[in-house]
Amino acid sequence: MPVKTNTIIKGYEYYRISATVGKNKSGMPIRKQFMGKSMKEAEKKRDDYLKNINSGLTVGFDKLMFGTAYDTWFKTVQSPSLSLGSVKRYEYGNRRIDNSELPTMKLADIKAIHIQSFYNDMRDNNESIHTLETVHILLAMFFKYCLESDLITGKSPMLAVKMPKDDSIQREMSLLSKDDLQSLKAYAYEDISAFIFVFLAYSGLREGECLALTHKDIRGDIIHVNKTVKYLTIDKVYQPHLTTPKTKKSKREVPLLADIKTLLESHMRAEKEKHLRLGIRFNADRPLFTSETCSYIEQNNLRVRFQRLLKRLDLPIVTVHSLRHLFGSMLSEKGVPLPTVSDLMGHALIETTARIYTHINQDAKKRAIATLSG
Repeated sequence: MPVKTNTIIKGYEYYRISATVGKNKSGMPIRKQFMGKSMKEAEKKRDDYLKNINSGLTVGFDKLMFGTAYDTWFKTVQSPSLSLGSVKRYEYGNRRIDNSELPTMKLADIKAIHIQSFYNDMRDNNESIHTLETVHILLAMFFKYCLESDLITGKSPMLAVKMPKDDSIQREMSLLSKDDLQSLKAYAYEDISAFIFVFLAYSGLREGECLALTHKDIRGDIIHVNKTVKYLTIDKVYQPHLTTPKTKKSKREVPLLADIKTLLESHMRAEKEKHLRLGIRFNADRPLFTSETCSYIEQNNLRVRFQRLLKRLDLPIVTVHSLRHLFGSMLSEKGVPLPTVSDLMGHALIETTARIYTHINQDAKKRAIATLSG
């Protein structure tokens, strides 16, 4: 009978064997020990390890900690390929990952159940679905890299992870009615500072895209969308940061609705007068929409302004982002083909447009059926 154990460590008996698992940089063999409660268990550990090495994994893969591997990947592989805005956007997601149990685990030990538990804990702690989606994107990219660079073998654990139900789209679908929009438009004739919200509703631009527009981006009857702006803390200074649009399809041309051209011209004159009043030189490279000091408008300030305006006009309280949905909804109701709506809104995938407006169309159908009652 084979010997069951051959060594004692801290009072416990083990069977220990060793094997050459590779060579170091000098060409010398690397020896590794494998221990089990019996010879069979120790030999299985050795054989499994060598099998993984032969499949392409690097020596020491079983000791690599998730935290070390993830930090190295993000700093040396992922971060250099991202814009500064994207790096900043991922910061909170990285912090949530750092605060989980994942960094304390060995990379090879992480299974789908560990990530699923992490996601469930985030939802139990009322983390937003947006944060969870950011974390999901980061982990999916990381484990894809691990497979491609032979840090893990088999399949990514992300394949079996289920995202918690996303009800954020449902919450965002509260829209202004056409009458509400007309009220907003009428008010803009009295107070041109409200025009930016009319512009958003009739252009479908994202907030950052709208706030990054310059006067020269309006050429004839076309709005040229080619950049976005967001306030970020850079070198400890909170400042506007211009980047290229969100996706390749975000760079687009949107026709200007003739009905708001008069308001746009009034707004442009008001901007020139504001620059003159403050002694700031005006040219076509200046932002189309500016703050009281002629700088870029911060998105949070824009949102506060919108909420106050809605209350003043006694209109339903909706988000600035909902104006973008309103734009797509109006096009959809007019029978504009989905691919055209998708192009005008700058969606990277037509599925994104379809997913959002399926809900809008369902609401429209419900309202139509409701008219039959009584």
